Amino acid sequence: MALFYTLPVYKKLIELVKQFDDSTKKVPQSVKYDYVREMHNQLARIVTKVAFANEFDADRMTLLEDAIRAMSEFKIRVRVLLDLHYITKKGFAAIVRLEENATKQLHGWHESTKEEVFRKQ
Repeated sequence: MALFYTLPVYKKLIELVKQFDDSTKKVPQSVKYDYVREMHNQLARIVTKVAFANEFDADRMTLLEDAIRAMSEFKIRVRVLLDLHYITKKGFAAIVRLEENATKQLHGWHESTKEEVFRKQ
């Protein structure tokens, strides 16, 4: 089993966290301390789920499904930031590009895990 911090999806999620933090630097403090902090914490929970999914085979499917669902929610919330003009289109595009890449990797891992479970039955 690979160490979680060597996983491509983990590395992509860390890039996403950094890009999100960079893109939200100019958000007003009132929004930053509630909405943006909550989104940052949500990303941290997704990263944790990925680390746990790597470590715990029995819970992998559930953890990956939770991470995928949380990424979908995150994507919607980033769109809200754009629509309210709290982030730039350039920042939004960079976040979405990383988010989509990480989500594709999560879906791929989920599908391969599903096939693995199916083969074991």
